Amino acid sequence: MVLAAGLFLGLIFGLSIPYLYSKVNNSSYNRASLDKIMKDLLGDFNIKDTLSDEVLIVAYDYNS
Repeated sequence: MVLAAGLFLGLIFGLSIPYLYSKVNNSSYNRASLDKIMKDLLGDFNIKDTLSDEVLIVAYDYNS
């Protein structure tokens, strides 16, 4: 019983983790226009150039 449960969980995690990793690390759209907008708005500023120790970055999927 424990072996069957282990095989079942191994199959689920073995298939889902690579799929989720691929989805997180690969964008589903071309970011060239977004990069241009950010470059126009922020210029050469970097996150390390902020005035405070805490920064809130809001991100969302604009295709949804």
